[in-house]
Amino acid sequence: GVAVSLVDEPFLAVMDLAARDGGAGPLVAVAAEPWRAMAVHAGVSSEVLTVRAEVVRSATVGVLTQGLAAGPLHRWDGVNAVRVRLEGQAPQSRSDVAVLAGANAVAVCGADGWEVVQFREAALMPDGRWRLSELVRGQQGTDAAMGAEIGALVVVLDAAVTAASLAGMERGVPLIWRAGPAGAVPGAGFRSIEAV
Repeated sequence: GVAVSLVDEPFLAVMDLAARDGGAGPLVAVAAEPWRAMAVHAGVSSEVLTVRAEVVRSATVGVLTQGLAAGPLHRWDGVNAVRVRLEGQAPQSRSDVAVLAGANAVAVCGADGWEVVQFREAALMPDGRWRLSELVRGQQGTDAAMGAEIGALVVVLDAAVTAASLAGMERGVPLIWRAGPAGAVPGAGFRSIEAV
């Protein structure tokens, strides 16, 4: 499964995707078991980290167990499926109308960045993997990032995913991102990654 149950470090993903409310910063996903409120800090160096997001719910994250090929735009992709092992909330099938209104979105990290994929059908397979099918591909202008290999990271884009604040001058600049317990000073027990 996905390593989200580390004793002292949460899982952290920073996704250069548009926030639902139109915010300018990236989306962040934090997951841990057991869960407690988390803070996401960022800065150009570890000496100047500032809080960029407060996260109150653990994200649902996973990895592809089968590669995902590119698919059609602006219509249902009935050929490809997202086959994924997930940690967190179980996905649910939704109606056409609900999906077209924005439901059931996941971000898949391929070689060229994050693709936003929506699915209509969710089926639990006997081995515990999920098959997400009847897809809408390349949502939110992510069509250039279509396709991912086995082991690629998948993040469910639900209310647990939070927009982080980012200054205009920080766009395109490598930043250190750290996630850990809210109210704690970034250090031991924090996950640290670099992202642009």
